[in-house]
Amino acid sequence: MPPQTATHDAPEAPVVHPSAQTGFAPRPAQAPPPTAQAPQGLLAPEAPGAAPGTGPDAPADSTPAATWAFLALLAAALGWGWLHRDTGDLTPETGTGYWLGIVGASLMLTLVLYPMRKRLRFMRRWGAVRHWFRIHMITGVVAPVLVVYHAGFQTGSVNGSVAMAAMLTVAGSGLIGRFVYTKIHYGLYGRRADMIALREDAESAKGALTRRLAFAPQLGHRMTDVETRVLRPRGALGRAWQMVALGVSLNLGRRSLRRFIRPALRQRAREKGWSRAELKHQRQEVDAFLTAYLASVRRVVEFSFYERLFSLWHVLHFPLFLLLIGAGIVHVIAVHAY
Repeated sequence: MPPQTATHDAPEAPVVHPSAQTGFAPRPAQAPPPTAQAPQGLLAPEAPGAAPGTGPDAPADSTPAATWAFLALLAAALGWGWLHRDTGDLTPETGTGYWLGIVGASLMLTLVLYPMRKRLRFMRRWGAVRHWFRIHMITGVVAPVLVVYHAGFQTGSVNGSVAMAAMLTVAGSGLIGRFVYTKIHYGLYGRRADMIALREDAESAKGALTRRLAFAPQLGHRMTDVETRVLRPRGALGRAWQMVALGVSLNLGRRSLRRFIRPALRQRAREKGWSRAELKHQRQEVDAFLTAYLASVRRVVEFSFYERLFSLWHVLHFPLFLLLIGAGIVHVIAVHAY
């Protein structure tokens, strides 16, 4: 985005909290004000047609407290069972232990209903997809707990060991998928994010900062330099390293921009006769805008990475599930036949 220029007599930009300008919350669909600039530069959308203002309106991890409580309860149940694995009376062959295995295996079979609901035409009116997804997630963690109790926290026979390994692999894959899912959706059950909208929000945050510091016309070029270092295209390994080093890269960018902004603010303070308190206030306001801008850049980078990762996860998760079903069937047949 080209920087704006202004004379020393230009009026001060109004102090507005960054969230009011960066578009992190959904904006109403309306024409931009006359002073708004069209998205340009590295952060500009790669394709037209996205509605502006559809950027992220939820934190990176918007997991409800009830979900954390539920997972904590399951973890406590597993911990208690592990500590008492040698003192309980559950056995895989009879009684409660046997029926825990039956219920757990049945629940794992129901996991296939969620992808069927999404793909089969005759199931499209069977409730909202988000409800099926919620049931799919709950079942995917409850069923392994029941099966682990059924097995007495032991592997047992060869076919039982294979079935247990397959189940734990699928459960772990599901937890990874749940984490990646929330990185590219608005909340756990929200709609999917959009790269065009994220770039628009980042460009909006950039424009807000350059307007706030219109008396420092070189700021836009320096922000573009930061974007070039953070957003430049990379291969598969490069993208993985980019995510590892993202926090460091953004912190270096923050320091670089601050080294340019603070002398410009001191110069502006001398021209306008600001008091020390007013200069401090202006620094705090600009830091807030800078933080909002860098946060929006982070979301663009993270979305690009996690979107690719989620596509790869989809390719691997379903075959793993089929492996689990096959291993489970072999285990049930072996137990009852021999």
